[in-house]
Amino acid sequence: TTTPLAMAESMAFNRDCLGCIRWFEYGRITYYPGRRGKAVVPETAPFVRFFHERRDLLRNTEVIADVAVLRSFPSQVFADLKYAKLTFKAEQVLIDNHLCFQIIYNQHLDDLKRYRLLVLAGCVALSDQHIKKIEEYVESGGRVCIVGPVATHNEWMLPRKKPLLERLPSSRVVRITEKGDILDAVRLGCANELSLSIQAEVGPELGVELTEQAGRRLVHLVNYRSDKPGKKTPVKNIVIRLSLPAGHHVKTVCLAGPERKQDLQLPFKEQTGFVTFTVPKVNIYEIAVVTME
Repeated sequence: TTTPLAMAESMAFNRDCLGCIRWFEYGRITYYPGRRGKAVVPETAPFVRFFHERRDLLRNTEVIADVAVLRSFPSQVFADLKYAKLTFKAEQVLIDNHLCFQIIYNQHLDDLKRYRLLVLAGCVALSDQHIKKIEEYVESGGRVCIVGPVATHNEWMLPRKKPLLERLPSSRVVRITEKGDILDAVRLGCANELSLSIQAEVGPELGVELTEQAGRRLVHLVNYRSDKPGKKTPVKNIVIRLSLPAGHHVKTVCLAGPERKQDLQLPFKEQTGFVTFTVPKVNIYEIAVVTME
């Protein structure tokens, strides 16, 4: 991480991590392997300082995600490339529209209960064991969004006579074709009640991550416009609607970031189970800190 944006991305989407900010090679500190240059780029100093001084915002956190997107190993590796592309398409749609989700792999199917919706996009190859775990998840109250064909083959890409997941109850499943509207299907699968909703005049150029600590929820905001050479276009007036844990109320909402000398207190409006507030501007990286009681 040799730029402010790279450091922002590392802090927002990893746990308590700034990344590798410098390289020690042949007795000297360089900014990248095999390259000589400034040991420290001045623009990164506030981000390094922020990481060390405000690690209370980064450590001991849990990611809040409504949705899990399965990257089925046999579907990604053994099946036609178009199915892997369909998985990536689903992920990109969720990124572009600021939905809270995580990418999971086959070994994570044991922990599906933490998600409200499982997205199976391009998952044509699933083992009997994987299918059993998905069925158990649905039986326990989970929901599934199926994009395109699913479970038509086993883990060795041997075709099944009948896709096994067709026996899931229709009331717990949203099915669309490969060309269907993934965003609408996911929202429908979540009953249009998302943990985080963003309104801003920007699409995928704004990265969002929602995390939680004891008594706090934190919205990480990364402005990818800042990566354009010679241009630093801030994202302005970001309206955030955030769900609250049952029985909790908002005490304060503030904005913290590497480019701020002190936190900025934000006005907020609390409604039943949700809080709404506006982030006035994000240059590169800000954290909206919602403290609850």
